[in-house]
Amino acid sequence: MKSFFQIQNPSIFQGKFQKKQYFEGWYFKIVDFTKKTILAIIPGIALNSQESNSHAFIQILDGITAKYYYLTFPISDFSTKKNIFEIKIGKNYFSKKFIHIDVQSAVIQLKGTLKFENLNPIPFHGINSGIMGIFSYLPKMECYHGIVSMNHGILGDLKYNNNKISFAGGKGYIEKDWGDSFPKKWIWMQGNHFEESERSFMLSIAQINYLGIQFTGFLCVLYDKGEFHRFATYNLSQYRIETISPELCKIIVHSPKYLLYIQASKSKNPIISTGLMKAPIKGQMTAKCAETIKAQLKITFLKKNKNYNPDKNYELVFRDQSNYGGLEIMGKKTDFKSQTFF
Repeated sequence: MKSFFQIQNPSIFQGKFQKKQYFEGWYFKIVDFTKKTILAIIPGIALNSQESNSHAFIQILDGITAKYYYLTFPISDFSTKKNIFEIKIGKNYFSKKFIHIDVQSAVIQLKGTLKFENLNPIPFHGINSGIMGIFSYLPKMECYHGIVSMNHGILGDLKYNNNKISFAGGKGYIEKDWGDSFPKKWIWMQGNHFEESERSFMLSIAQINYLGIQFTGFLCVLYDKGEFHRFATYNLSQYRIETISPELCKIIVHSPKYLLYIQASKSKNPIISTGLMKAPIKGQMTAKCAETIKAQLKITFLKKNKNYNPDKNYELVFRDQSNYGGLEIMGKKTDFKSQTFF
């Protein structure tokens, strides 16, 4: 049973090394000021019954070239602190304040230190908070999700395959997953390079199998100039998938106060846009995950009109778009049961 402190602090290590079907991974997306370097760096650990296959890892996805690298390390190279978000994998260090990368392999060289400033974590206030709300407290779920920072600044440099890249003035995003397996089918999108700099967005829809019960899980959060808007099953929000294909997804999200129109798209050429990454099944990194980190996200955000007008139930709050978003479309429309009454 996890402690209340662990649940309220999802960024820290949630696992136990003696588990035989377990994974935990932290997702760092970093984009330089010029938008010419976009990287997703994912440190993590995979534990399974075949101890020879258990290992620590660092995944790296280049958003510009769609090249993908999976680097393995012995379990002994992985260490963490109990009550602090601090991970070490060999010479590599990860925290919410800074990361230090020192990867020297035959296929990729990446070295340097990046500092993060002005992080925007989702606050925990009461039981129905964080990104998962009350579901954070349920034991034995296949996969848990946490957000460390919706949006933050970056300082520092990386040497990437002999090219020195400054990330000063860049932007970052940090989230994580842990459990024993990714869902069988899911949609995930994220963006924090909107025209409004203090704006960030994340949505996840997934097939969930919990103790033999199957249902569709739905999480969405919009951070807008200091305010968090949460949309999820646990707070009476609903969604409807209008369109879905490997390259395009249109979704409507509805809550008692707000309406969101979302369109996420990527290039139809997977060679230049999408990396085929590894994902966990029962602690083994044998599943596949097709991800791009230069997707285009378009959002229209509407607020319910307090003074009821039959011709105008909602008023426009904003329209905005992000051109450097993360996007995974791992399923078709029939895989997801819409939660909607509108």
